[in-house]
Amino acid sequence: MTQEKADLINRLVEVEEQIQDLWEFHPDNPNAVDVVTKFNDLQREAHSLESYLETLWTPEDDEDVI
Repeated sequence: MTQEKADLINRLVEVEEQIQDLWEFHPDNPNAVDVVTKFNDLQREAHSLESYLETLWTPEDDEDVI
């Protein structure tokens, strides 16, 4: 197999993966993810994780932060 063929196959795999990822949100997908709902859910989860991490934080942890 030539390098050109290998590069083209790798690019095709990347494109197919992107297509698959986007299908999750595509309006023609009957099981599409509601982007606004998903976004809001993830924001709530991030806030919850941040809040919980704050309860676990100690001054010694600051020494590990670069």
